[in-house]
Amino acid sequence: MRPVRACATILLALTTLPAFAASPAPAQATANAAKGRVMATTCTFCHGIKDYTVPYPTMHVPLVGGQHAAYIVAALKEYAKGDRDFPTMHAQAASLTGQQIRDIAAWFASVGPVPAPSNGNAKAPSFATTCASCHGARGVSTSPKYPSLAGQKSDYLLRALQEYKSGKRKNAIMNGMASGLTLAQMKKLANYFSRQTPAVKLLPLDK
Repeated sequence: MRPVRACATILLALTTLPAFAASPAPAQATANAAKGRVMATTCTFCHGIKDYTVPYPTMHVPLVGGQHAAYIVAALKEYAKGDRDFPTMHAQAASLTGQQIRDIAAWFASVGPVPAPSNGNAKAPSFATTCASCHGARGVSTSPKYPSLAGQKSDYLLRALQEYKSGKRKNAIMNGMASGLTLAQMKKLANYFSRQTPAVKLLPLDK
């Protein structure tokens, strides 16, 4: 090959590289709730049993049916990373791929619609108004990033607040919010949100 032709060939090849490198990455696969239901069978062994508790620490497991998918994805990633300290959930979450987490979260969210807030049957503590900015009126969140609290068991909510205050759960917003709460205030918040119209429920058990 003549030098001029060789140089021209190399130049042509180089000029095509930027276009190739700038080509868009393939779109992320959408979440598949049907696949998520199959993969989440083990989740129902705890989150599908009424009033199920774990021994260490003794508390009810959280209700996740109808919870926002985006929040569930974030929570599972926090368990996988160890930002939430719970060995069983760490083992479960760390074994999942990102796609599997999205699929499972999509199924959780599809279990039931989040109801509109009601008056509930407990008076809100004055300091609960701060919670509403993220978790919604009476604990029914309208933002997919933040969990609904209405209907969660009070002992679970109390434990979560205590862990945010101690730093055992790592979340910049919640660590700051919980740091100024007394134990009495945390108990009042947990009791209040637990007695609101449930926005979350048990996962259905497969027959």
